[in-house]
This record gives sequence, C-alpha cells and structure tokens, in this order.
Amino acid sequence: MSKRLWDIGRMAWDRLILTGAPPTPENYALWYHATGGTVAGLPEAMAELASAGMLGQTAALEQMQTRFFPEGIKPTPTAPEAPPEPAPEAKPTEARPSNLSIVYRVSEDAGDIMDAAAQVLSQADRAHSDYAETLAGLQPTRIDTPTSLKTAIRLLTEETDKVISENTGLRAQLEGLSDRMRALREELTATQSELGRTQANLSEARIAADTDALTNLPNRRRFEQDLSALIRSANGKFCLVLADIDFFKNFNDQHGHVMGDQVLRLVAQGLARRVEKLGRAYRFGGEEFALLIRDIELPKVFDLCEAIRRDVATREVVNRTTAQPLGRITLSAGLTAAVAGETGDSIIGRADRALYAAKNQGRNRVIVDPPLA
Repeated sequence: MSKRLWDIGRMAWDRLILTGAPPTPENYALWYHATGGTVAGLPEAMAELASAGMLGQTAALEQMQTRFFPEGIKPTPTAPEAPPEPAPEAKPTEARPSNLSIVYRVSEDAGDIMDAAAQVLSQADRAHSDYAETLAGLQPTRIDTPTSLKTAIRLLTEETDKVISENTGLRAQLEGLSDRMRALREELTATQSELGRTQANLSEARIAADTDALTNLPNRRRFEQDLSALIRSANGKFCLVLADIDFFKNFNDQHGHVMGDQVLRLVAQGLARRVEKLGRAYRFGGEEFALLIRDIELPKVFDLCEAIRRDVATREVVNRTTAQPLGRITLSAGLTAAVAGETGDSIIGRADRALYAAKNQGRNRVIVDPPLA
C-alpha cells in the first residue's frame, strides 16, 4: 500500500471517530471515499451533512451509502499499522503521531497508571493487615517471663521495621506514578490546545471556502448548500432573487477593474445590509448576485427588490482616490417563489428566465416569474 493511501485511510478514520458516528466498516468506507475524492459528489454531500450537524447520525449515513453506493460499498484498503518504509534513497523522516492517537495513548497510559496505583494501595493494605495480626498475637497474658518479653519486643521491632520499609517503597512507587500522571496531564493539555487550534483553523478554512474574497459575501458553493437546505426544510416557502449589474463590462472597460471591484463591493454591501434580517445575499458569479429570502410573501419580496433597485440607481459612483464622479449604475433582477417539491435547478431556472426578461425589457427593473397578479 502506498504512503498516500495510508494517509487517506488514517485521515478518514480520524474524521469518523471525531464525528461520534458508529465506527462500522460501511461508515469508514464512506469517509475513505469522501476523503480520497474517489466518488464524484460524495465530498460535497458529506460537507452538506457537516453543515447540517448530521455526520454522527446513523440514518443520515445510511442514506449516503444508499445514494452513492446503491450496489454496496466497494472494499477499501485497510490502514496498516504504520506507513510503509521510505525508499532507500529517500531520507527517512520521523512520522509525527496524530493528535487523536496521542489522546488515545494518553488515555491508555492513564489507565495503566491507575491500575498500578490500585495494586500499590492493595499491597499497603495487606501489609497493614499483617501488622495488625502480629499485634493481635502479642497478648499481655502470653508475655509472663523475661524471655517471652524479649521475644515479643524482637518480633514487634522486626514487624515494625518491615512495615516501615514496605511503606517507604510503596510511597516511592506512588510518587513515581504521580510523576507519570503529571507528565501525561501536561502532554494531554498541550495536545488539547493543539486540537483547539486545529479546530479553529478548520473553522476558518471552512468559512474561507464558503466566502467570496472580493465582496466578503457567501459564494456560489455556499448558495447551493443553503438552497438545498431550504428545499429540504422549508417546504418551498422561500423566494429566490437573481440580480445583475447592468452594462458592467462597459463600466470595467471604461474605468478599469479596480473601480469595477469597488462597484461590486458597494453593491454587495448594500444587498447584505438590506436583507440582513430577512435572508442572505450571495455572490452568484461575476457581476451577478443572489438573494434567498424565507417566510415572506412574494409581493413583499418584490417591493423589497424594487427598493433595492431604486436605491442603487440613485447613488453616484465616485472614484475614492480622485473624488471623480463616474456616473450611476443600475440593477436588473429576476424573482420567483419556490414551489413545494421542486428542485434547485428548477427554481434557479425560473429566476434566471425572469432576470433575462428584465434585461430584454430595457434593464433597471425587476421581473417576477410567474408574473404577479
């Protein structure tokens, strides 16, 4: 098995354990193919499950297995005990254990220490019991001659020295176990800190993967995830708006991409501010934006879109560096309400047709599909 396959297998196993899902062969195989990207669409589907907080749910994982492996999951390579040895000409490098494996090892070592401590305490208890029996045997009625007194004192001295010696040894063992436990605690604390940093980095990476770098709006990938979630949970009770900046290419050609980027950011900020409490704005691609608005009737969403369109049309675009006015820009928009049971492609298609109708009818307008009464 190659080093790459071993790495994929190890990463898949760590991800499975972290989700809390049952570590079955089927669930491991699901994570293996998702991590390795061997099945089209599976990584994105698993990402959707993660966003919905359903990675640990058996029913959700079984649905994924049925969806992507209708004929059963193919066998997956089993991760070996250790990665393969490097080629003779390659300089060997020391493999760093994963944070998860460190946690497992520390847990096992702590269990061993606890067992050893229990044995030490058991030995101490037996020593004290033996000493108590010795004292019980030295009854005053049996010490009635100088010889018997001498014998009793010798026996008591020997037993006392023995208990003290054993207690000293047991105390040393307990101190050694305490030192080991302290070292493990420090190692675990450091590992937990690193796990926290790793989790924070993963969260930042997830946010970055879902965010458009220029406008700071959620990107097309996040739009598709949210649209799928709305279709599943809202029973079609939401609206989709696709909006496009009119003649944006001409503006770019005339004033340059720097000013074009400024316009994109201004429009993005305006859209996000307008729908902040009603839904979410996305950069759909290029100069096109999308709005997902839930639990508001279509006529009211139309009024909102009209207000946004008028607001954009009345604002003068100004070069921030030179204070030179660059004219005004306008928006065209297509609006539609989802129908219960329809697909994402269907609702996007209707909003897109409405947007093109707005363009064809002169731009700077909002068109609804189907038209409002």
